[in-house]
Amino acid sequence: MACSGCRPLLRVYLFKCTGQINALTSSRILCLALTSFRILFAALTIYRISIIPSHYRHELEDDDPMVRHDVGYIPRIVKYISSPICHVQGLVCNILLFYSLISLKSTLYITIIKDFCPPCLFIRSRMPVNTAAWLMSSNGAPPLEVKSAPYTSPKENQIVIKNGAVAINPVDWIKRDTGSMVYPWIKCPFILGTDVAGEVVEIGHGVTRFKVGDRVVGLASGQDEKINDPAQSGFQKYIVLLVHMTCHIPSTLSYESAAVLPLGLSTAACGLFQEDQLNLQYPSVPRPKPTGKTLLVWGGSTSVGSNAIQLAVAAGYEVITTCSPKNFAYVKHLGASQAFDYNSKTIINDLIHAFKGKTTAGAMTIGHQAAEACLDILDKCNGNKFISRATYPIPSPAPQSFVLLKTASYYLSHSALIWYKSKSRNIGAKFIFGFTLIHNGIGKAIYIDFLPKALAEGTYVAAPDPQVVGKGIEFIEAALHVQKKGMSAKKVVVSL
Repeated sequence: MACSGCRPLLRVYLFKCTGQINALTSSRILCLALTSFRILFAALTIYRISIIPSHYRHELEDDDPMVRHDVGYIPRIVKYISSPICHVQGLVCNILLFYSLISLKSTLYITIIKDFCPPCLFIRSRMPVNTAAWLMSSNGAPPLEVKSAPYTSPKENQIVIKNGAVAINPVDWIKRDTGSMVYPWIKCPFILGTDVAGEVVEIGHGVTRFKVGDRVVGLASGQDEKINDPAQSGFQKYIVLLVHMTCHIPSTLSYESAAVLPLGLSTAACGLFQEDQLNLQYPSVPRPKPTGKTLLVWGGSTSVGSNAIQLAVAAGYEVITTCSPKNFAYVKHLGASQAFDYNSKTIINDLIHAFKGKTTAGAMTIGHQAAEACLDILDKCNGNKFISRATYPIPSPAPQSFVLLKTASYYLSHSALIWYKSKSRNIGAKFIFGFTLIHNGIGKAIYIDFLPKALAEGTYVAAPDPQVVGKGIEFIEAALHVQKKGMSAKKVVVSL
């Protein structure tokens, strides 16, 4: 029978069957001889208990309603190890451990010990080993370096997942190539990456939405300026996620497919729903009544565009979009009512004609020179004249020399041009930063209130499709190069 003081936490049992008691008979004499070792092993036991990580408690959890995972577990363990039953159990199990080593009957006696003694004797072998792809310097576009990383336990309203897949975004290689020009608050060495999907292995205090073993997708928020924490970044095996930026995924959705969602989804949500952006009404399941307004999404087959189309339609808006002709069917499957070739020489006039008689909800721009085109279009439309810009102006193709100088020059010149055109035409325009929804309530509206049900019912799809380039953290560097070459209705993913 279990000690009433330790059962809720440690599931310590005296013996599981009488057959194990018989196994101890032959060691009675040895028990007496080894009693003197009890003090040494008691000290070792106390030390190992004091460093039990919180994630191990889940392996000890039973269906006892008394089990709790909170910050009080260390005092309860200390109280336990001072009890008489702990000393009796510790004496026997430590003797058994010595006897098993001496007699080489390790299988039998280690089995007894694992079911009998405090699990602290085996803690070290169960500590997770974390590995990450590190950005070691902000100068010279260095390749990511794969090496060990600390395992970080979650704090309140956080969870830890074992990463099953990670997706690559342009900002990942842009940060590496341009150094402190992007995310200047990040100090190297640091871990990049935002799009992750995997299995929950540990939950922090106050977490009720998730349990160990749940399959989830989440936005790794470590690069946000207010967070600035490599433990919460994506390019590693074990990641700390914020609960309100994490969502359950159905069993039919693979980690590789789910991983395409977070940053594209978050960026689109910021642009569509923030008060300082397009300020549209929130999406819901089931869909609300049509608003009678039409949104222009320039670049509908991109990661951000694929999510912007779905979110806007789920919020009650009609969507007109641009993409390559080969992706017309793809964007219409996501919910767009019309699609136009952005490479067409008549694209601006075509879209102006398409918006005749409609009330615009504004525009979201993704891609090279998209904002310039949408300024010309919205100038001739009725309704909300505002552009949410998801793409920062960077030279395309990327420069191979004087990268920082050429990128900064291009950025400043094009930003000045957009500012002048927007002011002269009384059209609002603002860049989107994909992490702002963490702090303003939109993250909860999307990842808690909308996405879980939408994914479960199939009204929202993980898009675009993943293009898996390898398995293992060591493939992340190669994946950055693949993404840098450009993708069409695909997103680069590394399976872990």
